[in-house]
Amino acid sequence: MSRSNPWKLKPQKAKFTILAFGEGQTEDAFLRYLGSLYISRESGVSIKYNYAGGKDPIYIIDRVIKYGTNIYDKVFVLLDSDKIILKTTWQKAKDHNIQIIQSIPCCIEGLFLSILKKDFKSGGKNSKQYKKEFEDNYSKKMNKMDYLTYYKIFSKEKIEVAYLKIKTIKDLLAIFKTC
Repeated sequence: MSRSNPWKLKPQKAKFTILAFGEGQTEDAFLRYLGSLYISRESGVSIKYNYAGGKDPIYIIDRVIKYGTNIYDKVFVLLDSDKIILKTTWQKAKDHNIQIIQSIPCCIEGLFLSILKKDFKSGGKNSKQYKKEFEDNYSKKMNKMDYLTYYKIFSKEKIEVAYLKIKTIKDLLAIFKTC
């Protein structure tokens, strides 16, 4: 008769599983950063991060579907809003229980600027302009692909303030805070 070790911890099964998909590596890193702020190891939440590598929205939704959506309790994707999402793409995402969250304005760097700048105005700029402005002012302080460097410029307080005024952050934190 074998005895089990009373000090050996039994593996815990996650109570809630999330698949967080970014359009690219920058979105992936930002999602990892938010997850590190709001989801503790003891919460029982298992979150898997990945990214699609860009391209158009239908390609990204197809990548998420191929990754496997039926084994997660919650699946969402963070996309730039500079490309039109067709009704068929929205429907395909809905059919596979994928929530689409768009970076507003326009791209992830525009979202970053809207968090960081108190006097931010979103009108009239395109993705290239937002990317250039962000890189000119902030990228020397961080590597956008490494989520740990987000701690340098995005405090939890800044994220909480952004939660009150920016829809994209409100949508993301609605997922991360409920875990």
